[in-house]
Order: sequence, then C-alpha cells, then structure tokens
Amino acid sequence: MAVIGLDAGGTKILVGVVDDEGRILCSQKYPMKRGVQEEAIGTIFGALDDFIQNIRGADLPPVTGIGMGTTGHIDFDSGVIVSCIGTPVSTPVPVRALLEPKYGLPVRIDNDVHCAATGEYVYGEGKNCKSLLYVNVGTGLASSLVENGHLLRGAVNATGESGYFHMNLDGDPNEAGEVEFVAAGGGLIIEARKKLAKYPDSVLHQREAEGCLHAGTIFEAAQEGDPLAAWLADRAVRYMGAWLGGLLGTLNPEKVVFGGGVVKNEWFFEQVKRETKKRAFVPITWDGLKYFGVTRLNSDHVGLIGAASLFQIK
Repeated sequence: MAVIGLDAGGTKILVGVVDDEGRILCSQKYPMKRGVQEEAIGTIFGALDDFIQNIRGADLPPVTGIGMGTTGHIDFDSGVIVSCIGTPVSTPVPVRALLEPKYGLPVRIDNDVHCAATGEYVYGEGKNCKSLLYVNVGTGLASSLVENGHLLRGAVNATGESGYFHMNLDGDPNEAGEVEFVAAGGGLIIEARKKLAKYPDSVLHQREAEGCLHAGTIFEAAQEGDPLAAWLADRAVRYMGAWLGGLLGTLNPEKVVFGGGVVKNEWFFEQVKRETKKRAFVPITWDGLKYFGVTRLNSDHVGLIGAASLFQIK
C-alpha cells in the first residue's frame, strides 16, 4: 500500500508516492506560484492532477490516500486551509471537500511543521518513541509534539507557534524579545542589518553587499571573531537555550529532533545544546532525554514523507 504526498513550499511543490516504510517510489517537482490565492491554490491542485495523470498505469502499490502539507493555519478535522500569509490564502479553501470526490481517495492536510513532526515520528527518530518534540529552525521557528501516536493539536490545530514566546533576556526594550526574531534565520538577518551601522568594520557589510547575508555566514563570521556576528550568535544561543529549557520542563519529551537550515551549522547547534542543558531548570527533563539532535531524514524530502505520514498518526 502507498500514499500520495504533496509538500507545497515557498518556491516549489513536491509530489510523490510514499510506501509504508517511508520510501519515495517516485516523485515530481513543480514550480510554486504565489501571486494571489486563486493562482497559488490552482498551482497546487494542478501539480497534484498532473502527477496523478502521469502515474496512471505505473507499476506501483495501490494508493490509499492523499496527504498534503503547506504553510498556514489548517483545520485538520475538516481538511480546510483557513488562512496563510505565504501562499497566500485569505478565504478558506475546503481542500478535502474538493479533492475527495474528484479522486475517490481520502485526503488529509496539515501545516508543514506538523507534517515534519509526524514524518519524523513515523519514519525517523520517533520510531518506538513515546514522546517526540520536533523543532524547526529555519527562516522562522516552530515546534510540534507527538506523543503515543497523537499529535498535540490544541483547540484549533494551532499548536507549535512557540517561536513567538517573548523573553527579552537582556532587559532592553529596544531589542526584539521573541525567540524567533532573535534565533531564526529571518530574525538574524533583520537584526544584523539593524546593527550594521554601529559596526562599520564588520565583515557582515561585505556579506550583505554580496547578497549572502544569512544565518550560516553570520555563524562563520562569529567563529572568526567578528564582533557583530559574535553578538548575534551569542544572543541567539542564549534565547534558544532558555526557550528549549522551558519546553523541556513543560512537555518532558523523550526525544528532541531539530530540522531547518539554521541548525545545520554544527558549531551553532553544539552551543545551543550546551545552553539548553544549562537552562533545563528541571534537570531530570534533560537527563531523561534519549536523543537531542538534528534529524537524520533527508531535508529535501521530509515535507513529502511527512504529508504521507498523516495517515499513520491520530
């Protein structure tokens, strides 16, 4: 048996057939258009339709469902995209009601971080795991918890937006206090640009001129002793550690798995790990962890297999 998975990202759509073991049997990429709602949704539906037409008659296991992942607020129970800034969607889209009659298959849809968490739980580090906390640190920052086969959804399926948690560890009212704006890729870039004028000798001026100012180059410059980059990286580490220490005490997961481009930098991640251990104010929540590390799943495919895995969690 197999499931069609669809991952609708910011610039591309990936559609594929995923078997029960999480293997991608075939897949196809499509460009994502994000001008207005009708164009964006039409692009997603068009990609799915084209893919299904292309695999007709192929030597594949029977397809039993269609799983979809996208950004935004998703009503999981009814299969509706409620709203989304990035796609963009301002009028709810009843995805399940539109697609199930057309294809004669059950359809499930959820937001991208929930999909990544379920994919990790079903096919990755979460196998045989009681409780898994998935943390995505990319352009933005979000988290998701799966426990005993159940994804924590909350009242309106909006759990995981904890990157907006306000801490302001430095007590400066002029500085951003939300962990996402301090430690995620987008926030690091914004903060770097705000501070460039105060650091005229920073190598980050050159990175900005070259069009390659991002989390990775900031961390590289920090390792080389650049004062602005070091300030940004140190601040990001402290905020991440305090935030994660709080999540450990609140959720007490068995494993913590990280995804996203920012944590691919080993130097930064090791500092975050040390800081989290220091700030785990309930020490047993750190000592009891069986894993605290970056995902081993292919980052290019985690959204696709995560969408397919929606049929294997509750």
